[in-house]
Amino acid sequence: MVDRVYIPLLRAAVEKAQRGLKPAEATATQESAVRKHLKRSRSAEARKELKRAERKRRKTEGNEKTTSSGQVDLAAVLETLGVAMKPKSQLLAINTFDRMRALELDRSFDLDQCPPQMAVRKLLSKATEQQKALGMERLPFVTMNLREFLPGWCADASPVLEAHGTEESANSYKGVLDPVTWWLAWCRFALAAAMVGTMPMEAAMIHLNEVNKLTLEGRSMGSRRVNLGIVYDEVCRRRWSEYSQALRDEFNISDAVEDVAERAKMKE
Repeated sequence: MVDRVYIPLLRAAVEKAQRGLKPAEATATQESAVRKHLKRSRSAEARKELKRAERKRRKTEGNEKTTSSGQVDLAAVLETLGVAMKPKSQLLAINTFDRMRALELDRSFDLDQCPPQMAVRKLLSKATEQQKALGMERLPFVTMNLREFLPGWCADASPVLEAHGTEESANSYKGVLDPVTWWLAWCRFALAAAMVGTMPMEAAMIHLNEVNKLTLEGRSMGSRRVNLGIVYDEVCRRRWSEYSQALRDEFNISDAVEDVAERAKMKE
């Protein structure tokens, strides 16, 4: 019975208060309830006003993230959200399969033996960068970590790092490669160098033959010399890269490889 009387009176008092009238017929208890109701209403209205202002501010910031063409600047939006966007690759593009077919390398090598495209792009970018810096007419011989040319299913494969400001040695990641893994990496490096134009396939095969000889010779000398051919390859590639930068267009990688092979035959 009390609720039936109290609730209608409270509703009437609230309606009068909202219209700006004093709740004359409300009791003291009802006046207190009306004041609390108005206080809650003002707080709710204030919260709504704050939400409107926040939405307006976000909408204004969103408009500032658009470019002159009206498209959203994704980098600016992600920066606002605190998300780091991966920078666009600066490596030069090259189609490895088309290059293999153009050089007729697919007749001797299966397309499955094609080196990783990112490694080939890095080799091309590195050679082009040095060519511009040295003012050379043709691409110089450059070396890289052979692990970057290993297929992804190989346990010794190294991820291709786009930064190539410092020279990387072949044993800078997980130690020296074993002869079988080195052979796998060298064949792909030779294909990449032939595609790019830093080393002819004939010179790469001559060097492969010399490394195989030293590997077998070292194995016969004992366990400590088993990686003799791998170390020889690392030294040769580093020296050839240094000579190519020093002598520039006067350096010929094919002549250098044949010269080393002739010296090795004279010592036999």
